[in-house]
Amino acid sequence: KLADSDYHMIFSVSHFSAEKEMESIRFMANKGIDGLIIAPVGGEKNNHDYLRKLDKSMPVVTINSKVEGISAAYNDNYAGGRIASEFLVGQGHRKIAYIGDWETSRGQSFLDAMRKAGMRPGLFQDVPGFMRKAVKFTAAFCYSDVNALELYNEANARGMRIPEDISVIGYDNMDFVKLMSPRPVTIGQYKKKIGTAAAEIMMSRIGGAAEVPDRVFTPVLCEGESVKRIP
Repeated sequence: KLADSDYHMIFSVSHFSAEKEMESIRFMANKGIDGLIIAPVGGEKNNHDYLRKLDKSMPVVTINSKVEGISAAYNDNYAGGRIASEFLVGQGHRKIAYIGDWETSRGQSFLDAMRKAGMRPGLFQDVPGFMRKAVKFTAAFCYSDVNALELYNEANARGMRIPEDISVIGYDNMDFVKLMSPRPVTIGQYKKKIGTAAAEIMMSRIGGAAEVPDRVFTPVLCEGESVKRIP
């Protein structure tokens, strides 16, 4: 979309660091860019206020997450977390753990779904922490497919079978999941559509539109063989 309009892109990676993100933003702004498409760092330490200020002088569009006051194209990760949680509950699981950052929208959605179902889930920041208590659970919802892959490796090293001993559901539908055995159930996001939508919003803003509606996509459940049904 951008190339078709004779625009070029400059890429930078923050590695989830608010400081590195700010360095990249200022570097690009000094280069005289016409607009900024950014997957902003979240958490307590972020640059959201600066992005809102920057948006007054050039178009800013966020992807992957919403920053209040700025146009965005993103997946509804709260809906994605709910879909994953409801699938596990629907398969009969009652002893469910969450592995990863539970302060994200997908993590909060998981917690809300568990409370609604009258359950007290296990919360673990990482796979090693979960493995020490794994026998207490029948299923684990992983923050990402990367976490799911790590769980597969750890489970295999300890002689635990998936899904016989522990059911697993990932998130992101990364390309490598098709190489995992059994293929994991995961939540698919519309990565290409988000990129296209962000470019369309940017071109509208550059063209003079003061406000452009957000483009929000609902993730989908991608079936696999990593979740056992409990009668």
